Amino acid sequence: MADKQKAVFWEIWKKAARPGVDKVRVPMSSERAAQRVRFGLYNSVRGIRDGKVECEDLELVEALGVCTVYMEGPTVVVVARKDSNEDLLEMVKALGVDIEEIEGVKTKLEKEMEESQKRLMERLKKSSESSGLDSSLNTPEPKKPNRFGF
Repeated sequence: MADKQKAVFWEIWKKAARPGVDKVRVPMSSERAAQRVRFGLYNSVRGIRDGKVECEDLELVEALGVCTVYMEGPTVVVVARKDSNEDLLEMVKALGVDIEEIEGVKTKLEKEMEESQKRLMERLKKSSESSGLDSSLNTPEPKKPNRFGF
């Protein structure tokens, strides 16, 4: 791949990842040209993604982590942030609900951590009750002074 062509592809990746930019649309004259651009975008960063090539361009490395490539119709190549607000709003609109009504999705690990935290809090509460700690303040009750006044 020619250096200038690779530089153009890299610039598209970086532009799509910049703040305030949801996606970069690249309209092409034909379906065949759009497919070449799409594959060119992937091929220009393959070595970096595979870890075979070190990249000093941190903006590009970040872009590869937060962006994806897809087709919009047969002739438009799109590089967009994976967390695109525009896409999210379209999906919520299609559901016909308010975004505030949707609960977050939790991974198995997050669910396990939440359950573990609940168990730990219950144990701490039981432990504080049995050891004489004031559970509302989480502070020990004052000790009576010993024979030396301490």
